[in-house]
Amino acid sequence: MCGLTGLVRLDGGNFAPQALRLLLARSLDRIRHRGPDDAKIYVEDAFGLAFCRLAIIDPEGGQQPIWNESRTLFSATNGEIFNHAAWRPRLERNHQLGSASDCEVITHLYEEFGIGYLEQVNGIFATAILDRQSRRLYLARDRLGVKPLFYFVNDGHFGFASEIKALLAYPQAPRSFDWNTAVAFRQRMFLPREDRLPDTHFLGIRQLPGGSYLELDLDSGSYEIRRWWDPAAAGPPLSSNAECVAAYREILSDSVDMQLMSDVPMGVFLSGGIDSLSVTSLAARGATIRSFSVMSQSTMTNGDAAHAHAAAERLGIESHLVKFDWRDMAVTPELWKSILWSLETPLANAEHLYKFFLHGYAKAHFPDLKVMLLGSGSDEFNGGYAATFCRGPDAPNWQDFLRQMSMLTRASEVEFGIGRNEYLALDAPDGVFAQAFLSQRADTAEYRHPWHAYRDAYRYLLQVYHLWHEDRTAAAHGIEARVPFLDHRLVELCYRVPQDSYEAMFWNKAILRDAVHGIVPDDLRMRPKVPFFTGEDERYTRRMLYTLLCHSNMALVEEACSAGQDNPALDAGAMLRVLTSISQDPEFALVDRVFELVNMALLSHMVSEPPAAQPTPVLERIEIGPDWPSFEKAASVDMVARDKTLTVTAIPKFAPGVRLVECVTGDPDFGQPGALFIMIGSELRYELSDARPEWRSFLARIDGNTSIETLLQDLRFERHRIWKDLEESLEFGVLVV
Repeated sequence: MCGLTGLVRLDGGNFAPQALRLLLARSLDRIRHRGPDDAKIYVEDAFGLAFCRLAIIDPEGGQQPIWNESRTLFSATNGEIFNHAAWRPRLERNHQLGSASDCEVITHLYEEFGIGYLEQVNGIFATAILDRQSRRLYLARDRLGVKPLFYFVNDGHFGFASEIKALLAYPQAPRSFDWNTAVAFRQRMFLPREDRLPDTHFLGIRQLPGGSYLELDLDSGSYEIRRWWDPAAAGPPLSSNAECVAAYREILSDSVDMQLMSDVPMGVFLSGGIDSLSVTSLAARGATIRSFSVMSQSTMTNGDAAHAHAAAERLGIESHLVKFDWRDMAVTPELWKSILWSLETPLANAEHLYKFFLHGYAKAHFPDLKVMLLGSGSDEFNGGYAATFCRGPDAPNWQDFLRQMSMLTRASEVEFGIGRNEYLALDAPDGVFAQAFLSQRADTAEYRHPWHAYRDAYRYLLQVYHLWHEDRTAAAHGIEARVPFLDHRLVELCYRVPQDSYEAMFWNKAILRDAVHGIVPDDLRMRPKVPFFTGEDERYTRRMLYTLLCHSNMALVEEACSAGQDNPALDAGAMLRVLTSISQDPEFALVDRVFELVNMALLSHMVSEPPAAQPTPVLERIEIGPDWPSFEKAASVDMVARDKTLTVTAIPKFAPGVRLVECVTGDPDFGQPGALFIMIGSELRYELSDARPEWRSFLARIDGNTSIETLLQDLRFERHRIWKDLEESLEFGVLVV
């Protein structure tokens, strides 16, 4: 992983060399975290480029830019070329290779194939090639857009860089936050029409699409963007499910082997799900590797932490379970602004906070570690998110997924075609307009199958969300994120699955689960997908975000509401009222959206005044002890405790005005017979879930005279079964002790 930035004059004039060097140095300084090992600046007439290197292959050599022998062209590449070793013997017949760097082959492949060199490489890359003879600058991005590349055209200048913040260092760059895009993004992010959707949240700054290249004529200043890769053109459908699975297994194994290419230590993020388990299991066969996992209340409850620990033990690899304490994450407002500036997206939330700190832990404890393998990219093409679209009355199933995907496709075409209108409200299951008519009005090709809309939507989301934040959270700590599931051969294979095999291969990610049979133990291989930190205990993560918003007398909220000076976007009074209402909700349900609005306002201010970098606190590693069950019982109490003075000798009782009531009549407007509710005054406030029978039984036995310890003994429960609910009931005034 590296960073590059450049500036070109389009008006026919030349730069003053020293002035351009200063501009490039200022721009490069904003992304030196991407490449702390080396830096170079090159200036020539109307063109300048700066590059910083993270040395992974051939650390002693491999400095960039890399020139050809006659110095008529050079390449500068952020990323890795995984098949470089296969090309080196062929290139050495006609070229002099001066290092063992994987990126050196790009310079000479361009000499052999022109821009067609892109089709010859397997890698993750964003590359700039300066061809001095043809007076062309080529910018190219890998097939899926793993490595970032942004550009602007403004005020007679063309700028490009690995991160937006580097572009904003140029005085010629536009510098306005795009509120319209940001506010509408969540409503549009799953619409499967990538060419109609935004690619950044900054006006005038664009992202070069994955699988595309930009050709700039240095003399005329004209440029053109062309797509050079289309997975749908990969080849004819495969013949059978067995062939799909066998090919998937072979390519995934080869992809992991190739991406173990490194002259420096590597790690892997291990969540306990099938994606990271598959990558870790394959990687552990060919390399010494450490795993890093999130230990939070959420990952304890959803089973990720337990499965990550079990997997690491079975594979015999060094495991680091890193503790994330929702009560005290040591995230100050200033630190969050620094993290947000690293991420450059208002969608920054708890997921990115977890990953940012996990990379920070890895780097602090293992300074030489520069590569992290991830399981990202599997869900997008293997159907991992399919069940989340289901809305039918039955358990999630393929047919309901297809219906929902079809409706989303129609919504996309309505959005970009005829627009929302009263005719759409006519009562009909799929609407009254013919599908072909909607596609024609939206000027789009009609999808032949709803699955194609799914993979289209997520191919877009990879670049504007998933890969975006995976790159930034790693790069901020001088670490390169690698994604074996996004080897283009795997993606192309998924596009070649026959249509009548879609359900068999893509429901419940069957193609992957079948492919790693015998590699990942069956009990781990068939474990159902769970979200990273959402689910039953998501409220602890939300509480963490709420605490950050309230930190230092709501410093972030105050700054967000004042951003924009005389015309702020957010109403301070309304924001405070919303935050007050959130504090009264045990689920803290609205905090995510409020957090994103605050991010938008902060970013709109950072465009002109970037925040100062802040050191990242290093979290602690959890020591499991002799066995997981014993640890889990103790941790289940420790990680939810709000009041450390609360002990089992305390006597609980219902707070004044609070009663436990049972539904007897079975009134459908009230509840089923036997349903239990917490009544506060005359209001039914909380319903007690049947899924927590221990807590229901515990509440039913409270008499105001018996200690927690005695109640647990009578009920034959261990305290970790009810401690989470007990703590929450005390905090929200349902119980007192």
